Amino acid sequence: MYPPYQRPLVWNGPYGFDPSYIARPQSTSRPPEWPVYPSQTVIPDTTAPHPSVQRLPAFNRGTDYKEATDDPSRPSDKKTLGVYRYRAAWDIDESKHSGWKHIQLDSDEEPSRHMREHPRVKLVSWNIDFESNWPCDRATALIDYLQKVICQCPETTSRPRVPCVIMLQEVHSKVLRDVIHKHDWIRNNFMLTPIDHDKWPLSWMHGCITLVERTVCVRDAYTINYAWSDQRRMAIGIEIGLWNASGVRRNMILLNTHLEDDIDEPVHHRHRKRQLNECRLQLIRKGFGGVLCASMSRFDGYDDLDDAYVYDKLGFVDAAGYENDEKSDTWGYQGGRGAEKCRPDKMLVLSPPQRNRKLLLARPKRIGVGLTFKDNRFVSDHFGLCATLEVE
Repeated sequence: MYPPYQRPLVWNGPYGFDPSYIARPQSTSRPPEWPVYPSQTVIPDTTAPHPSVQRLPAFNRGTDYKEATDDPSRPSDKKTLGVYRYRAAWDIDESKHSGWKHIQLDSDEEPSRHMREHPRVKLVSWNIDFESNWPCDRATALIDYLQKVICQCPETTSRPRVPCVIMLQEVHSKVLRDVIHKHDWIRNNFMLTPIDHDKWPLSWMHGCITLVERTVCVRDAYTINYAWSDQRRMAIGIEIGLWNASGVRRNMILLNTHLEDDIDEPVHHRHRKRQLNECRLQLIRKGFGGVLCASMSRFDGYDDLDDAYVYDKLGFVDAAGYENDEKSDTWGYQGGRGAEKCRPDKMLVLSPPQRNRKLLLARPKRIGVGLTFKDNRFVSDHFGLCATLEVE
């Protein structure tokens, strides 16, 4: 028998080299897949795992995933999403999606009979903080606030005065299942995408969802899992149609995304620039343009760049302007690590190149300032943003 300090270490842990797994001397009881070493003490080559060990993909700071995502030529993963609406007549069993059914989207060949010609739409973007305690209680208070204050719907059956699109980031998987699916106001007035958290890169934790008022003309929906992301970030895109004053329909893309945070600053700053460029490519893909509603860290202080330069370089217009004053800050007032007051939540506009097809987005207003639920706890460490979108 080897003394404990002389036992060789082997590559047989679930994630590769694990010192807690100690090789045993050769015996008849040894499993056949274990490596066999000579009687003398030998430290095996640890440059590669044993062939019997399957390396799992690394998470966050794992070198395998970071090296793979650092390739700028690697494409992001884009998949089509279904859009769902609720009807009580469909709620006939105890399944988690009972009552929510996939709907046919609007198209030139088959216009949807449920959708209307709207000249404007209200956009709401909010990072609702998946890390804090009581995620479902906080989300319920937040949805009630959107219903009664922002959309001015006194009853759950009331329809918003101006059709709206609500884009939420950092939605906890429990919130999607237990609050979004079951809230009466959402059931009565909104379409939802995605329907399940298995569409998120971090399906067991959090992701983005988009709620669209039922009568808004929706033509497409998809998700983008960024190739360059250590934090498994994503975007949800929907294509909608609005009608201008001349009665002409203008299609556009609305992107809901949460970009890379600054944990490993140089690497994540580089990933965030690539993710923002990916959003630009999606908005110009069909020549429509659109609005990017994003929760993202700022670019100021890296590579002698600032937010205004990066946005101008990519063709975006910051709907709030470039002023970094306290009136535009959305984070740092209601907790959060570090609590440095800043503006990570933005609405960026990218209009199509045609001069007569400009997108008109009003200056966003902060919402949810000081909003609390039980025991005066804040519903989120972020403020939300709200603005009205029209087309020329």
